[in-house]
Amino acid sequence: NEGKFIWPVKGKLISKYGKSKKGFFNDGINIDSKINQKVLASNSGVVIYSGNEIPGYGNLVLIKHSENWVTAYAHLNEVFIERGEKVNKGESIGLVGKTGSVRKPQLHFEIRKGKDAVDPLKYLS
Repeated sequence: NEGKFIWPVKGKLISKYGKSKKGFFNDGINIDSKINQKVLASNSGVVIYSGNEIPGYGNLVLIKHSENWVTAYAHLNEVFIERGEKVNKGESIGLVGKTGSVRKPQLHFEIRKGKDAVDPLKYLS
């Protein structure tokens, strides 16, 4: 089913979607992981961004899926794919790192419908 996204990495949640105690709003979830753990494409799509120009996110990959869904993968140590490439669900797109504004290896993961972030936990299977 196209609507089903798979976990890009397995691990425990460091932070959930939404407002934290400090009033900071998390547009996605942060998953605790090991350095250089493989990160998988949550669904099939086309890479629309791969780079590190967005402050705080480190190496970031955005994949566009059908029906205007987009997934984001941040703080990567290494990225295996380039903009414009097609990726399949479950394909390895990079490695977990701690680039950007995080102190320990983790994956920041977002699911967006168009411009709007949604709670990934409601869509992950």
